[in-house]
Amino acid sequence: MKENVQPQVKSAMGYSQADSYNNVTYAQHSYLNRPLSCAVDSAGDLIFADFNHRLRKTSGWATNCSVSGGFSSQQVRQYEAVLNEVNNACYVSAPAALQTLYAQAQREVIENNSLQMVQQYFCNFGSSAVATEMEQHSTNNVFILCSACESLSPRPSSCPWPSLCACRDAMVQVAAQDVHIRCPQRNAMADLWHKWITAYTSCWLSNSAALQWYSPSNLGTLQAKLQSLG
Repeated sequence: MKENVQPQVKSAMGYSQADSYNNVTYAQHSYLNRPLSCAVDSAGDLIFADFNHRLRKTSGWATNCSVSGGFSSQQVRQYEAVLNEVNNACYVSAPAALQTLYAQAQREVIENNSLQMVQQYFCNFGSSAVATEMEQHSTNNVFILCSACESLSPRPSSCPWPSLCACRDAMVQVAAQDVHIRCPQRNAMADLWHKWITAYTSCWLSNSAALQWYSPSNLGTLQAKLQSLG
């Protein structure tokens, strides 16, 4: 994820005020004697070595869906590949305007639990110069507009940016992955990618009326409207 929030250091276990050892049920209540190195296994358990020459483990520490367990290596590789495609389409290879919107929308979702920018700029083409007119007379839904504009040449300026359509397609691919769909709740709540993609899927529920424009006849009408607006 192109994470545009301030990183935070969070305690996984133990007290920082004491170099000691005990073995208790709750990781946050345990005493640790100068832990030296750590790793997360395929089940999402955090394993580390401490100064007492012990290997210790705490279960349920994984924060990412891809290391939550229950998925094959092929499923995880495919999931991580489509995450990279999103990062590339929506940010790395995107024009500056989309980069800015993408970063701001992510920050709103991750830090403020707000869908406002997702709804305005990714569910709908809120950056359009004719956004108000499209809302009043047809639709400003990004999926519908991208579908209508795909075959138009030259592409009218009233169409969504091709980069926005590519970003949208990449995020849909993530939402269709088994790792995203079946991510355990404890991981989904902490995984920033899962939170972001789930926020995007709100587009599918927010404006069902826009689907009427997806019929061949209505798409033709919409294409004519887009071409007339230039």
